[in-house]
Amino acid sequence: MSKKMFWNGLGFGLIGGALLLQLMLGVQSPPSVGKETVSKESQPPVETPEISKKYTQAEFDQKLQARLKEEVDKIPKPEAPKAEIVKQTAVYITPGLNSDKVVEMFQQSGLINEPTALSTEIKKRGLTSSIRSGVHIFKGEPSVDVIIETIIRKP
Repeated sequence: MSKKMFWNGLGFGLIGGALLLQLMLGVQSPPSVGKETVSKESQPPVETPEISKKYTQAEFDQKLQARLKEEVDKIPKPEAPKAEIVKQTAVYITPGLNSDKVVEMFQQSGLINEPTALSTEIKKRGLTSSIRSGVHIFKGEPSVDVIIETIIRKP
């Protein structure tokens, strides 16, 4: 590539870029000297908008309160409270766990407060070997009987 072609390309690129920039910015040309301009005297009188009116503090407070009330009325009212959400707890019993470990898991998950009651009930019913492994789901705060019935059924 010759130097002449390089300088021509650079020059045309700069000129084209400047023209595009002028078009983008939308620069308006200054008014010409020979053209007539419209004077303020020939324009019809403009009514003073309410914005330029001066208010007393009491009028201002009154208008402000009215606008605030309008805005508060636009806010949607909250819906009626939905039904209470029931807590669900899932406990995974791994194969081979003995009943004491299972009771300990239930205490850690928060399903029971007194582990000895559940442990003695399982032993009294003779269900220590009947506990099924898998995921068992409990809704709310189940009783000892519900927990025992759930863990001896297949999950």
